[in-house]
Amino acid sequence: MKKNNSKGSIQEILYFLILLLLVLLLIVSAYAGYILYNDLYGKPQNLSVILTPDSNESYQYSGEVKQFNKNMKFNHNLILVRFFDCTSDEESKMEKAFEIITNETGIITFKKTVGEADIDILCSEASKQTDNQDSDYFIAGEGGAKEIIQTNKYNVIVSGSVLLYTSQDKGLKCSTPTIELHELIHVFGFDHSTNPKSLMYPYLSSCNQKLDSSIVSELKRLYSEPNFPDIYFDSFTQPIKKGRYISLNFTIKNSGTIDAENATFSILEDNQVLETHMLGTIRFGAGILMKMENIRLKSSSPEKISIIVDNENKLKELDKNNNIAEISF
Repeated sequence: MKKNNSKGSIQEILYFLILLLLVLLLIVSAYAGYILYNDLYGKPQNLSVILTPDSNESYQYSGEVKQFNKNMKFNHNLILVRFFDCTSDEESKMEKAFEIITNETGIITFKKTVGEADIDILCSEASKQTDNQDSDYFIAGEGGAKEIIQTNKYNVIVSGSVLLYTSQDKGLKCSTPTIELHELIHVFGFDHSTNPKSLMYPYLSSCNQKLDSSIVSELKRLYSEPNFPDIYFDSFTQPIKKGRYISLNFTIKNSGTIDAENATFSILEDNQVLETHMLGTIRFGAGILMKMENIRLKSSSPEKISIIVDNENKLKELDKNNNIAEISF
């Protein structure tokens, strides 16, 4: 009888251990399921984003002759010019206008080319007819910016054109390059003046009309500013966090004057780099839409997520203060 009782006790202990193991497995499975649920299937959480906006403040030009658009400029100081159907006298007179701009500003120069040019100089009615311009090609008079790219901070002049053709019945003729300089200033983005003594007065009433000093000052300001890209967050759709995963949707643009080469952005979790991505080349005035889903975080409850453009500070930009988007929890 004692032997049977001993055997029964062992079986009871074994059953108890098995039951205990099953309970432990159930607890572990439940906890693992809870963790997995929070990681993968947690309740969606809408987050808010704090952006450092792109600074669109610009110098307030106080001159009487305004530009057609704010901060119009070429993104380089050496301007290439190409002549079409011009006599040597016409070219010489136009070159005198170039010299005046160069001498007055001290930083803008011109170079004649037969290839791709910034400004085309047309000297015949035939050239005007074959130039294939749009109806509003010449913004004012017979000269103007032909193509402009808006970048938020600047209106970058890509190309311009000047028509030097004049018929014999147009009246006053000047030995000085008054007309040539007038149209050239239009190419640089300046409108007409209401002052009859100004070179930018819409009518050639005197060969003594002078180039406004305020125009020269504005050209000096614009062309002394560096030409760099400037990447910023243009828009950011509300991020969604689900457990340990986050989805992002945002637009990055370049408000500078030149292309941004080899640009990158990094995602940081609590100031630690989570991942870095190449943006490639972003053209000035253009942007890139980024849509990223289910980025796995290290923690399901981080304190802060940051998206930073050029986190390693390898890119020269006009403004570094607009490179950060922070997601708050």
